[in-house]
Amino acid sequence: MWDIFNLRIRPNVVHFVQSHYAKDFLKRNMGITDTLFQKDYINDEIAEFAASHRDTYKRKNICLYNPKKGYEKLEPVIRACRKDIQWVPLAGYKPLEMAQLMCQAKLYVDFGRHPGKDRIPREAAVCGCCILTNQEGSAAYPQDVGINEKYKIKTTEDVETVLETVYDLVDHYDERSGEYSDYRVTVENEKQEFMQEVHSAVEILKERVRKYEDMKIHADDLEEHERILASFESVADQMKQLILEAKSACQQGRVGVIDKLLTTDYMLQILRESLYMELDSLADLESFDLVRETRADGSE
Repeated sequence: MWDIFNLRIRPNVVHFVQSHYAKDFLKRNMGITDTLFQKDYINDEIAEFAASHRDTYKRKNICLYNPKKGYEKLEPVIRACRKDIQWVPLAGYKPLEMAQLMCQAKLYVDFGRHPGKDRIPREAAVCGCCILTNQEGSAAYPQDVGINEKYKIKTTEDVETVLETVYDLVDHYDERSGEYSDYRVTVENEKQEFMQEVHSAVEILKERVRKYEDMKIHADDLEEHERILASFESVADQMKQLILEAKSACQQGRVGVIDKLLTTDYMLQILRESLYMELDSLADLESFDLVRETRADGSE
C-alpha cells in the first residue's frame, strides 16, 4: 500500500483507530503498530428509546437490512425466504422511526464489507434484534462484533444454510435473543468508553504540543512553512478544477480528457514534492528537539 505522506515514519503523527480490524489492517498493510483506540457510540435517541421500549413492543416476523451494504449477497436469500417473513430495508428513516422499527423486528442481517464497527448492527442489537452477519472486515473480530460465531455466516452464497439460521432466529426469537445480551451491554457502555478514550487522546495530543512549546522558529522558517502550505492550497484548487473539466468532457464525449488527467497527475507530483519539502523541514525540527532533550539530560 502506498504511503505518499510517510505516515509510517513520521514521529509527529498519532494514529487512532475505531476498531480492532482497523488496528490489524494498519499493522498488516502499512507496518504501523503504534495505534490508539478512538471508537464511537450509537445514536443517543435510539439508545434512549431502546432502553424504554425494547421489551414493550410485540415482535413480528420482520428481518431488517441495509440496502446499501451487501444487498447483492442477501437478495437471493430474500427471494427464497418464506413468505411469512417480511424483509424491510432500512432507508429513509429518522432515528426514532428506526428505533421503533427495530424494537418490533426480530432480526437484522448485514452481509456488507464491515470496514469498521458499523453503527446499524449495534443499534439493532440494543433495540433487541438478533444479529446475523458474514465474516468480512470487522465482523470477523469478536472484539468488534461480539456475537456468537455461529451467527457469522462464512459462505453467504450458501442460501440454504443462511435460511436455516434465519428461520431459527425468527422462529425461536425468545430463546435466541438472550444469546445477544453481552453484546447489547457492550454497545450500551460504548459512550462511556468513548469519553474515556477522548480524554486520553487529548492528553496525548497535549503532550505532543508541549514537546514544541519551547522551540523558537525563526521568522524565515515560518515564512517558508507558510509558502509551502500556500502552494498546497493553490495546486489543490487547480487539480480540483482540472478534474471537474475532465469529468465534464467525459460526460459530453469530448476529446481532451486524457490531457487534463495527465496534467492533474503532473500537478499531483508537484504537490507530493512540496509535501516532502514540508515533511523534511518538520523532521529537522524533530531532530533538533531530540538533540535538545539529550543535552538537557546531560548525555553526549
